[in-house]
Amino acid sequence: MPYPDGMSTVARSTLGWLGALVALTGALVASVPTGASPVPPLVRIRAAPRLTESAGTAHFVSDVRLGTVPGTRVGSRISSVGDVALAGPDVSLTDRVSSTSTSDAPMSEQIIIGKTFYIRYVNPALAPGPWSKGTTRQPYPYLGVVEPRALAMYRGSVRTVGITSVDGQPATGYALSIPGTDSLEPLPQARTQHITVKPITLEVWLDRSGRIVRTFAVTVVEDGTRTVTSKTTVTLSRFGEPIHIVAPQPLVPS
Repeated sequence: MPYPDGMSTVARSTLGWLGALVALTGALVASVPTGASPVPPLVRIRAAPRLTESAGTAHFVSDVRLGTVPGTRVGSRISSVGDVALAGPDVSLTDRVSSTSTSDAPMSEQIIIGKTFYIRYVNPALAPGPWSKGTTRQPYPYLGVVEPRALAMYRGSVRTVGITSVDGQPATGYALSIPGTDSLEPLPQARTQHITVKPITLEVWLDRSGRIVRTFAVTVVEDGTRTVTSKTTVTLSRFGEPIHIVAPQPLVPS
């Protein structure tokens, strides 16, 4: 993920752990015996990205809570609210990053169009400043720890969790088993870091139309010296409502 100048240490650390979750996409495509008949829940899961994207747009709320790092008692939380044009995906959102170690909760506004992002930090006591522009390696993960194409290709086990209410509408939940991953993440000065993501259970909740209305996962990430546990919940609602996402102005002079 991009780290603009001026981003707080808490924000950099928190978003860095989220970047490691991108490796889960490859792990989702698990093999099954040739000729095995897919069960109905698996059919629903694989169809869900297409049915969700067919709505065109959605409102989303994301909540990422990182557990205490042993020995430091520091926990972090990223709360995001915004709108997404699903075909891009193009996203407009507001982030708030908070930590148990400080009362400071920095806020940022972001607009992501494909792999181009615009960000500015918000101080309620000051007028909004210019936007910084950059690029990312992956589109914004509006489904949390899973990418839409990975769900469409999923061939692993699916277990029905139950039925609950999401945004006032009934939704059926399914649990997906995802293997862990090992990857090398790039660091500044041409360095790399070995990241291990432990196997996880991903919950995907679908509405009556088969659209994804919520995902939830608990992930455990290790880098050889630290272990961080995160809980990620993303909720989608208000499908098909008009939204307007364009590149903002003014920009920070290059």
